Amino acid sequence: MTRQLSSACHCLGMLLTVALTPGLALAAGQEIRAEFGLILNDDGDLSCTAADPAESRRRLEEMVDSLRGTPVQTLAYSVGAGSDILYYPTRIASVWGWRETPAYASGPWKERIRNATASAAAGVDSVRIAGERAKAIGLRFVPSFRMNDSHFVRDPLNYPLTGRFWMENQDRTLGVSPVKGYDYSKLLDFAHPEVRAHRLAVIEEIIERYGDLMDGLELDFNRVQILEALAKPPSAWFYTAPSMDQLYVQ
Repeated sequence: MTRQLSSACHCLGMLLTVALTPGLALAAGQEIRAEFGLILNDDGDLSCTAADPAESRRRLEEMVDSLRGTPVQTLAYSVGAGSDILYYPTRIASVWGWRETPAYASGPWKERIRNATASAAAGVDSVRIAGERAKAIGLRFVPSFRMNDSHFVRDPLNYPLTGRFWMENQDRTLGVSPVKGYDYSKLLDFAHPEVRAHRLAVIEEIIERYGDLMDGLELDFNRVQILEALAKPPSAWFYTAPSMDQLYVQ
């Protein structure tokens, strides 16, 4: 599990938190800032750690409870493993076990997928569990969504974190990598309206499911910062994606 501590919602300018806290509407041009304090970003890898769904739930609640009495004021909890395999019964993206590949039978993947599918079958919603426990101990809760995670690109046709949308839209990828030695060419290209629409639909689904718990929504651009193939040299693609302005407006 990766837990990242940050004292602000913007990490290197690439994490955008949209505040949903009531009473924060300000005049045009004024900044909206909620008191998120010290934020702990949990990547959700320990959402389903046991074959018994009840035990997975107990462990997750215990993990969140461990933040009680610490300087942490906000829990940012990843809604998925990467961008496309989500920890709740999504209607838009994909869930663990949506397809089978040879990688599913290998080492840690076999156990992880078994645990996750068992929890899903039992109706365990790890994002809601984490949020409810966070609120119960007085923390703010911010679901976190990775906008263009790259873990799957090493072997996308077989990797367990590849989603259905990518499999059906391989013609909407970057096509070339700006990083020598790592194939970011297979990342989705946000210049395509279909890609933006898909990500926006997931964002709307998250808000619909967890609006009663959320104090904000983190759009995580750290994994990774390459979003759009531009006319410039590939090395200039980092942090630059004009088409994202359209997504923000939506």
